[in-house]
Amino acid sequence: MSRIYYERNLHSKTSLRKCSKAPKLMSAGGNDLTTIGHVKTKIKLGGCALPLEFCVIKNLTQDVRLRAEFLECTGALIDYSRKRLSLYDGSIVVPLATAVDPNRVVCTACKIHIPPKHKALIPIKTPCGVGFNARITEAIPQTSKRGLNVASVLVSCSTSPSMCRIMNPTSRSITCTAGHAFAYLTLSRSTPLAGN
Repeated sequence: MSRIYYERNLHSKTSLRKCSKAPKLMSAGGNDLTTIGHVKTKIKLGGCALPLEFCVIKNLTQDVRLRAEFLECTGALIDYSRKRLSLYDGSIVVPLATAVDPNRVVCTACKIHIPPKHKALIPIKTPCGVGFNARITEAIPQTSKRGLNVASVLVSCSTSPSMCRIMNPTSRSITCTAGHAFAYLTLSRSTPLAGN
């Protein structure tokens, strides 16, 4: 975790413990990273709060970086084709996308209201004129943070509006305005069919 991130978000909530023996860490470019201490906190992934200990690093360019040890102990599977990170045998699944290409954003076609513990089939607007006919929907990180689940469905990009199923497993109602970005489009994998 970067020192700047710690100071901005956690300084008043969690104390920084000095390292008796700081681990030797390097950036991808081979530069030494200076560890100034450790902090215990919880991170939220896919709606689950996981307690973790982070090294606080003086010159880290990203806010938070998960180490190989975390990925190994959680049984992480990184699926680049579907842009997903799966932990604990699929118990936690989160999208890898942090910034979504505007040519792949899926928006609500009208105002929607989903009561607690309900699912809804909603009209959606997909990007058009972007060089593909159909793609699969995936939740963007902000949608997952709100607790909503988006069905991974094949939608047409040539006919708008299309439809998509959203589930609200939370105990509160969710309302989204028309034009609200809630998902993005991923590549659909095609399997060749055997000919006769």
